[in-house]
Amino acid sequence: APKNSILAKIFSADFVILMPNSSLELARVFAKKLLNYIRIEKDVSIKMTCSMGVAEYKLREDYETFIHRTEQLMQKVSQDGGNMIAS
Repeated sequence: APKNSILAKIFSADFVILMPNSSLELARVFAKKLLNYIRIEKDVSIKMTCSMGVAEYKLREDYETFIHRTEQLMQKVSQDGGNMIAS
């Protein structure tokens, strides 16, 4: 992720990575790399999975609308079986 990225825990098992001044495409590439790393990581004693929704903030969009859009992406990933990326 770019140096100015922010990682935050937002719910019990949910995290968000904010990537200011980054394109949606750059965020997708980063998400794919992170998911691939998690899928192949062998140095942990528990099985890890990762489901991601990648969204771009729209100019003048309010916070609630942006969060709602990203939640819809996560619901789609969950319905499709998880351990993947939706954007």
